[in-house]
Parts: sequence; structure tokens; C-alpha cells
Amino acid sequence: MDPTSMQVQVSKVRKVGRAGVVVETTSVEAAEKLKKAVPPTLRVMEPRSRKLLVALRNLSGDPSGEVVITALYEQNMRTKHPDWSLDKLRKSCRVAFKKSRREGSTTTVVLECEPELREVLVTLDRAYIGWEAVPICDFIDVTCCRKCQQYGHPEAHCRALKDLRHSIWVSSNTFASGR
Repeated sequence: MDPTSMQVQVSKVRKVGRAGVVVETTSVEAAEKLKKAVPPTLRVMEPRSRKLLVALRNLSGDPSGEVVITALYEQNMRTKHPDWSLDKLRKSCRVAFKKSRREGSTTTVVLECEPELREVLVTLDRAYIGWEAVPICDFIDVTCCRKCQQYGHPEAHCRALKDLRHSIWVSSNTFASGR
């Protein structure tokens, strides 16, 4: 394919891991021309955007997702934001996952929300769920590899050839002992 002969303006091309290539065009018409020109052996997809993650921190016990969403509506949204109905809340948010410590009695419930709902929830600052007032904040999960000490992947998916944990321990002990 030649963008010049197709009269298509390509603004950016980048690799996406082992998945393929992202081609960014200047117009929707140019993207449609490229889609039609791609051979059927290649798969063409529109980019998907992830929904935003909002965390309800330090909920006691392990509440179900339905209980959390219903309480979020009944105790928070119904009074402070009457334009949000329970059905609208359920359509624009879902429980993505829960996090808790092994021996801990508290749970962080992470909701996957539409941008307008995220804005409403974060401005609330606190959510009243049952008998508790829990903080609401954006959920940003930073994964750090224990093998190579870099961000973005866990130890199980590390491609580093050398384990840096030992060399960091040796250098810190050498520095501490004064050798």
C-alpha cells in the first residue's frame, strides 16, 4: 500500500507490542480508504479506549458489587445528584475488581466508569456505603518488576537476562560496610 497513490495522509505509525501496527490518519475518510485497501488476511480494528478506574478504599469486609453500586446510588447519588438514576448508574459503571490484603479486613473496590460519572464520583470525595464513609479516588496501579526493578510488568513477564536483586543487595552491603 502506498499512501501517496491512495491520497491518504498518515500522521503517525507505531508498533504495538507483538499485536501489530497502529496507523493514525488525519481524517476518518483516510482511515476508511486504508481499511478497504487492507488484504483480508490482515485483521483491522478500531482502537478501544479503556474506561476510567475509580477506587472506593477501605470498605470493611468483602461487599458484593451489587451492594456497593446500590448503596452508592441510595446514599450518595440520589440526594447529591438527582439527575443520575439507578439504571443510568448501572449502565455507566461496573465493579472491575476488588483488592484486599491476606489477613486484612478491608477491601478496595475498583469501579470501571464512564468519564462523566468518574467526574461526579471524584468530586464527592467520600462515599457513604452502609455505616461507613470511604474515600473515593482515581485508581492508578503501578506494577514494578522485582527482577529488573523496572515498571510496567510483573516478575512473571520479565524478559531481563540478569536478575538485579542480588547485585543491588551486594552493592548496598558493600557501601554500608565501607569496602
